[in-house]
Amino acid sequence: MSQNNLNDEIEIKNLTQKWFDIWSQKEKPFTGKGLEEVFASKAGEMLVYDDFDGDVKIIRSVREYIDTWIPVMQEQFSYHEIQPEGEIDLKIDDSMALSTFIWVSKSKLKNGTDISIRQYATHVWKKIDGRWCLIHEHLTLGKS
Repeated sequence: MSQNNLNDEIEIKNLTQKWFDIWSQKEKPFTGKGLEEVFASKAGEMLVYDDFDGDVKIIRSVREYIDTWIPVMQEQFSYHEIQPEGEIDLKIDDSMALSTFIWVSKSKLKNGTDISIRQYATHVWKKIDGRWCLIHEHLTLGKS
């Protein structure tokens, strides 16, 4: 593996860990703070599909992403932590990269019920102005 590919792999893995950390607010309220450092920030550069609540959400900006998830996370969850289940598969080709993984949560609803959520994730990354940015996220709810 070339040094450039190794550096790209390290950067994308660090950004993916940041994404996990932001979503693993534990008992603190979800704020989405830091997602602007993970996702592409220019209008039209990102697209998200997520079927978390049985209805597919389509999101096209970091602000929309945060505004979509703050009410869900703050109104429904008193605790939420996620981590990958198994390895994160990462493929890099010049200025584009693809990562796929499964994540599972350890969560508690506001009513005190413990739940576990499993989602299948695909992240598409693009190098924009010299840095890797998440441009596409596809999450599909799996069996817990």
